[in-house]
Amino acid sequence: MLEESDLLIPYRVVAYRPKHGSSLLTFSNITTKEEADSLTNSPVWLAKDLLADVEEVDFNSFAQLEGFSLYTAQGQLIGQIEEVDESTINTVLYVLSPQGEEHIIPFAEELITDLDIQEAKLSIQVAEGLLDLDALEEL
Repeated sequence: MLEESDLLIPYRVVAYRPKHGSSLLTFSNITTKEEADSLTNSPVWLAKDLLADVEEVDFNSFAQLEGFSLYTAQGQLIGQIEEVDESTINTVLYVLSPQGEEHIIPFAEELITDLDIQEAKLSIQVAEGLLDLDALEEL
């Protein structure tokens, strides 16, 4: 439910994705940009029983990816994420390869193909020509 004018209004969530410490939700009855803009930053209310099977994960910033192993979507190890720079509009990952080479990789959540927080593994779609994929280790 969304809070509008101190009232709780039910909406059906049809899509969800995290975005820079926040969340983007898509609702079934919201069809225009104007309608969506009017709900931006609105409080969302959810019954606790709907979260019973959801694992609680505190993941509010891409900086929490530091220390994760980074892989291509095809399973090739790129290296370990040493630093995440979110100081500009474009997030950048600084990754140290197993061979000791530093890779600077532009990053956006749309590139994520798999995220395993328990195993500290992140797989992303790498832009063609960004890395020498033949030099990367296979999984």
